[in-house]
Amino acid sequence: MPSDRMIRGILFLACQSVSQSVSQSVSQSVSQSVRSVSQSVSQSVSQSVSQSVSQSVSQSVSQSVSQSVSQSVSQSVSQSCVCVCVPKL
Repeated sequence: MPSDRMIRGILFLACQSVSQSVSQSVSQSVSQSVRSVSQSVSQSVSQSVSQSVSQSVSQSVSQSVSQSVSQSVSQSVSQSCVCVCVPKL
């Protein structure tokens, strides 16, 4: 029959093995969860920033072009009217 020391040694080794296995499993699970959350947050922030920058640039360009065209047309019409309306001397 095995002695108490042998039984305790076997139980100790078994406990160590189970402990290491559980520790590795939990570590991998937590690591994957953190990676998943990190990727999700990164994608969300990236999309939000991209949309915000795109809208800002689009609005800025649109306003700039609109003002430029409006001023150009206004000046052209104004000059044309002056040329047409000024009587010949």
